[in-house]
Amino acid sequence: MKQLLLFISLVFIVNISYSQKSKSFQGTLTYNVVYNGEGISSEMRAQLPTTSVATIKDCKIRNEMVLGPMTQITISDGTAKTGLLLLNVMGSKYAIKMSAAQIAEQMMELPSPKVKLTDVSKQISGYKCKQAIISTTQEDNSVTTDTAYYCEDIVCESINFSSQYKEIPGMLFEYSEFNPQLNATSVYTIKEIKKEKISDDLFLIPADYKETTMDELKTMFGGQ
Repeated sequence: MKQLLLFISLVFIVNISYSQKSKSFQGTLTYNVVYNGEGISSEMRAQLPTTSVATIKDCKIRNEMVLGPMTQITISDGTAKTGLLLLNVMGSKYAIKMSAAQIAEQMMELPSPKVKLTDVSKQISGYKCKQAIISTTQEDNSVTTDTAYYCEDIVCESINFSSQYKEIPGMLFEYSEFNPQLNATSVYTIKEIKKEKISDDLFLIPADYKETTMDELKTMFGGQ
């Protein structure tokens, strides 16, 4: 459970927003997720999600993943620059609000990558995507280098205030996230894109969720 909470707190910061230039889009993006690295035990790997769904309505993005006994939903508002985490842990439901200041504070704890935008492009699910090379210096001074592909046709008005990929001008279609605490990498690739009308209710706190904080949540589940 402690390892899952660590995974949640890191994924929350990374996934809560991909807001950039102004282009309206409503629909869902479904990603396949695979994990590489010796830091993930077979028990934990069995609980980690193999898919992730991003629901987008203009400047609002909702990401949903199932992590073993938990369902995790992260929501961002690119206009208000706020975030929201919804957790359903075996029927116990919690909501954690994040202000822009709180997001910025947590982002300071993560390595800040260097991003190089290249002229390389390719088609992914019918969309033109451009390449970005991302280099990140870890706490032990080692450097990890990843290749990402992003699409400028699914973006939002507002800078990407809450993502370590803030220099990438578009929605990420293929990318990876290295978790130094677990010494493992999560790799995301687009599986399906659907354009459809999205209800505003999906971006609100459901009535049966209890508001709490990340520190209180960690205390409840024996974290630190």
